[in-house]
Amino acid sequence: MIYPIYTIGGTPGSGKSTLAKQLATRLGYEHIYAGGILRSWSQDIEHNPTSLPFDQWYASLSTNPSFDHKVDQLVGQAANNKTNLILEGRVGFHFVPQDKRNITRRLYITCDPTEAAKRVATQKAQGQRSEETPTKDIQAQYYLLLSRSAQERIRYENLYAIDITKPEHYDQIIDTTHLTPEQTIDAVLNKK
Repeated sequence: MIYPIYTIGGTPGSGKSTLAKQLATRLGYEHIYAGGILRSWSQDIEHNPTSLPFDQWYASLSTNPSFDHKVDQLVGQAANNKTNLILEGRVGFHFVPQDKRNITRRLYITCDPTEAAKRVATQKAQGQRSEETPTKDIQAQYYLLLSRSAQERIRYENLYAIDITKPEHYDQIIDTTHLTPEQTIDAVLNKK
């Protein structure tokens, strides 16, 4: 079944962005990527006047919620005013208005942390995620991802009193550890 709105959250390195981009292309939907907005702001002097490296700037968001609020306001406005929409971000599901929840598919994408670390390390080696600090090995990337997941969980609990990992927030949970991107899209589109 095809839904007018999809929200895509989940763990780092699980394939959320790959899924969001490919799903938007396949369905002809607009894709709003909360993390992409934050990544671009980390490179912008207005939002990062001290030019902190991305990882440090991102970690500082827990003490400066104004950026999260700005991004989440943009996501909420899109969810309120549009359909044919992919909302990618940790809390996108939270900002879909009540009257649109019945036409929204809320997805949580997860992956084995070791596999996620391998994927992210490969992306960095290929020049993707260039704003993030390079890592020397898979184990270092593994610990960075675990740390980031823990920080994000606490951050959103503090900001919105929600646990972004709770299954009841989602209609479908997909473990992509052993799935190709195509298989992941099929799992989304063929689930009723």
